[in-house]
Amino acid sequence: MTIPVIDLSKLSEELLDRVKKVSSECYRLERQERFKTSTPAKLLNELIEKKCYNKLETVDWEDVFLLSDDNDWSSQTPGFRETMTEYKHELKKLAVQVMRSIASFYNPSYNATISLAKQLLKTLNKEVNTDYPEFVFGDYMSVYTEQKFLPKEPRFQAVKSK
Repeated sequence: MTIPVIDLSKLSEELLDRVKKVSSECYRLERQERFKTSTPAKLLNELIEKKCYNKLETVDWEDVFLLSDDNDWSSQTPGFRETMTEYKHELKKLAVQVMRSIASFYNPSYNATISLAKQLLKTLNKEVNTDYPEFVFGDYMSVYTEQKFLPKEPRFQAVKSK
């Protein structure tokens, strides 16, 4: 069984640059003034005026665009809606790929061979640990159901002896 590789290059650099650009532009055009009059900004200005440089650990400024609700998206920033719609679509496609990879990794076939990723360790110049056994997932599960509350090592040994 191999560890799944998730191809993050599906999100193009060009799209990510556009998301950054329209988000920054939206902040500048529509949100910056509101930030200046926000409670966190007022508290920071008071500290600066008093020349008191204590941390404000209980104050947080958060400004987000929810991708799940495009009704709150900016209509004033040119290209914002179009860019964020494309970004949302690409993130959904990536999420499907990630979920499929997780499902196949965590729910392997009962015939899948489970072992260390020896080739990966070699490329990382790491020593291969021979204490970790190679076994068939179905064999492991048959032992697991009987020994699931016991330490792992005896289970590995029991599977190894099958």
